Amino acid sequence: MNEDMTSKERIEEKHFDHFAIKYDQTHYMSNFSLFKQQKKIQSVVGIANILDKKKLKILEIGCGTGQYTRHLAQNYRNNKIIAIDISRNMLNIAGEYCEELSNVEFVKGSVYALPFEENSVDAIFGFYILHHLDLGLTCKEVYRVLRPGGVCCFVEPNIVNPLVWLIKSNKYLKNLVGDSPDEWAINPFTISKNFSTFKSIHISTSEFLLPLSIFPLEWQIRIDKIVTKICSIWPVKYFGGSTTIAFKKEE
Repeated sequence: MNEDMTSKERIEEKHFDHFAIKYDQTHYMSNFSLFKQQKKIQSVVGIANILDKKKLKILEIGCGTGQYTRHLAQNYRNNKIIAIDISRNMLNIAGEYCEELSNVEFVKGSVYALPFEENSVDAIFGFYILHHLDLGLTCKEVYRVLRPGGVCCFVEPNIVNPLVWLIKSNKYLKNLVGDSPDEWAINPFTISKNFSTFKSIHISTSEFLLPLSIFPLEWQIRIDKIVTKICSIWPVKYFGGSTTIAFKKEE
């Protein structure tokens, strides 16, 4: 790893060590946010399509405070989840949050030097992590450890969405929502170029609705379902706040 990237990793580590205690309060406090978590998990699990297989080696990169790790562990109860993050403080919170789950192991480490042999991992998941990383180095390492036929699935902020673009482009707004200084977002139209060594399986966008806390949760869910159907038409479907991407390593 070159010195420049080591420097960027240290900046990210420092930022999230500092922000760890506030992270969940900022992103995951509402019941609607929890509903959307489960929705995203079911989406990527469905795309990966490996629920029926046993003894899988599953990796989550950039696990943060373990919010999505918990969902993964519950969906893959018979398999071990190894969750990696660069921030020790985030991992400490994740460990407490997932304390009762016996199939999760948290590891402090770099995505650019994954602790796995070549062709040894069945599935790789990541939730809002790619946009913090050097995509070239990440794709190279993901390709190295993923077995032939293995799948990687990610959910990321969509830079095509006007609100996401506004936040990522404004230093004050980035600081307000807890973004790290150098993070940007993923472009669903160009991301395949970065994963050119893989077979593309799925690229889509979602999250067309902000949490509407003035409404009861049941109403928010109903509105979300209606808006999602309306926004499935072209060209609106490309403007969701999140983009889900999945790639498969050729067998």
